[in-house]
Amino acid sequence: MAANARHCGYCGQKRIRKMVSLGELVSDFIVSVFNLESQTWLTLRDMAVPGKLTRAYFQGERARYLTPLRLFFLMAVAHFAVLGFRAHDALKDDLDRLTRQGRDQAYERLYGRRMDSLILEARQDFPAAGRALDSLRMRGNIQTDSASSAAGMGLLRFQDGRFSSLPLNLSLEDLYTLTPEELAKKYQIRGPFEKAQLQVYQRAFLEPDNLIQFLLSKLIWMALVLVPAVALVLKLLYWRRRRYFVEHLVFGLHYHAFAFFLMTLHFLIAFSHPQYLGGVLLLIFLFGLLAMKRYYGQGWFKTLIKGGFLHFIYLFLVNIFLLLAVLVSAFLFSSP
Repeated sequence: MAANARHCGYCGQKRIRKMVSLGELVSDFIVSVFNLESQTWLTLRDMAVPGKLTRAYFQGERARYLTPLRLFFLMAVAHFAVLGFRAHDALKDDLDRLTRQGRDQAYERLYGRRMDSLILEARQDFPAAGRALDSLRMRGNIQTDSASSAAGMGLLRFQDGRFSSLPLNLSLEDLYTLTPEELAKKYQIRGPFEKAQLQVYQRAFLEPDNLIQFLLSKLIWMALVLVPAVALVLKLLYWRRRRYFVEHLVFGLHYHAFAFFLMTLHFLIAFSHPQYLGGVLLLIFLFGLLAMKRYYGQGWFKTLIKGGFLHFIYLFLVNIFLLLAVLVSAFLFSSP
């Protein structure tokens, strides 16, 4: 913009020479947030109408609403942020207690074994001192059972072109006191794939709360990858309708955005009442059927058949992608 110009030559906006005050900045923010005709509020309002946003998008009404991808990310970030906060709040005390108990038991057994070793040496050279140490151990009720182990686990082994399970029991003291390299050497874990799994298991056992938070932070990318998979299923279901793949993709983005929005409300309002979750999932399912009926315009019989098949495949895809997300996140979490 030229120094003496009164309007911008690109957008036509009038030039304002004065500095914007803090009050004006706050006022603009309040107006943009609480203006019911703003883009965000219009999007949230019409998102509750099944199929409306998708139809409006392909009818050219795009300036009124948030873009599908932006809406998806907005709802997904809110969903996983609230879920992470609620999960952390609900599980923190139990996870801390379990971790603390496991650590205490591990070091108690380690201390007990070392005391037994000292008692044996003392009995040989100083019988009286040996009896005193033995009495001290009995009074302290110190456990020395080295056979006690953490929860059993099975490592996945790939050998000769096939996968097999390798059962493994790790003692608590080893989990807390040995490095991953020392663990692998002691339990004769040689393959790099098995060593990586062992490292994942150890860190997940020592830091369960951090693992949960890390996993939740990565699930948004799982959801993003899931949308094109759902769009591909819709493409196959409506093959004869000659619709473009991008139409199914936008439909999937809007559908997931509404699902995230509804689940976020549930986590905020009724997280401690899991009996309501079934009703929320049923509402999301019915919303999907109505959205398919409204946008694709087929009869109820075909819509019910295709909607039921879509949601059946969707559950299968969620399990597959969730398993992959957990595995990838766990390996990323275990890496330094």
